[in-house]
Amino acid sequence: MDMVELAVNELPSEMFGIRLIPLIKNI
Repeated sequence: MDMVELAVNELPSEMFGIRLIPLIKNI
């Protein structure tokens, strides 16, 4: 989870974050 959060911080959380949230929930 930590690595994912770091990636979200580097990328625009508004766009990538919203798309990564459902992926994290699936995991």
